[in-house]
Order: sequence, then C-alpha cells, then structure tokens
Amino acid sequence: MSNIRRMPEDLETRTVLTPRTGTKICILIGLALIIAAVYFYFVPVTSVRTTSGSVFGCGSAAHPASSTFAHNTCWRATDVEKYRAFAAGALAIVTIIIGAVMFGVDRRTETGRPRHTMDSYDDEPRNRRDDRRAHDDHERDDRERNDRQDNRDRDNRQDNRERDNRRDAGDRDNHDDQDAEEHDASRRSRRRREWDDDRA
Repeated sequence: MSNIRRMPEDLETRTVLTPRTGTKICILIGLALIIAAVYFYFVPVTSVRTTSGSVFGCGSAAHPASSTFAHNTCWRATDVEKYRAFAAGALAIVTIIIGAVMFGVDRRTETGRPRHTMDSYDDEPRNRRDDRRAHDDHERDDRERNDRQDNRDRDNRQDNRERDNRRDAGDRDNHDDQDAEEHDASRRSRRRREWDDDRA
C-alpha cells in the first residue's frame, strides 16, 4: 500500500489565515480592554466612603445596591463604572476591527491529506466507499486465512514430533527385546555345551 502514488484528487487544498504583527498587537490591546470592561462592570465600587472612612456598600454596576438610601447615595458611582465598562468594551471592539483593517492577515495555501470526518465520508462517492470496504474485507480475509494456515502448520509439526517420539520409543523397545532374546539364546547355548561336556 505504501508504494501506491496518491492521486491529485486525493489531496486537500486549504487556505490558512495568519494575523500579522500589527493585527496581533491590536488584538492583545482589545483583550486587555475587554478585561478592563469586565472589571468595571462586576467589581464593587470603593470610591464612596462613610464619615468614619470605611467603604460604603454601593455594590457594582452589574449589581447595584437595592435600598433607597444606598441607591440615592451611590447611583452616580455605579453609573460611572457602568459607562466605563461600556466604553472599554466598545473601544476593544473598535481597536480589533481597526487593527484587522489596517494591518490585515497573511494568506497561505496548504496541500495535504484530507481528514476524514463523518460528513466527508457521507460526501464520498459510493464507488470509492465500496472499493475501500472491499479492500478492507479482503485484507481481513487474508489475515484470517494466514492465521488458520499457521495453526494447521503448528498442529502438523506437533503431530510429526509425537509420531517421531513414538517411533523412537518403539525402536528402543524392539532393540531391548532383541538384546534379551540374544542373551537368552547365548545362555541356552552355554548350558547345552556344559551339559554335553558333563555327559562326555
């Protein structure tokens, strides 16, 4: 499979956008302004203090004080923080837009192997899907066939080894029986000679 040359239609071409340095700086400034807007909107107001010098509970621009006395005392402070948050957020958006317009982005084209997702699989021509499925089935059948052949070869080698062991054992038994018969024949022959000598 590694020797098959990939056809041009199998490659995917995409355009990659990379922000330029000026655009990146404007984006960072915009993010800092967004953080400042969040701070102004959610952090409690600390500029209003009581006669003893402690901080008056005015709340924040997002959650101002609910009592009538606190509202009459702190409404200007919470409104100022709210307007600051809105101004910082608007300035962040304008900064990012101006940076993108002025400095722009770099475009480059990349060509590579497509990433198969469920959508791309559904959009793939049916004949190519069938060919790939048939190829996968063929490879799986080959693997199963090779596994079965390996199992048969292993069983045959084991049977041959057991057969050789039985034959060797039989040869040893036959050799022992032959030695015993020869020993008995030699002993009978010796006894016959001794008996003949005694008769003589």
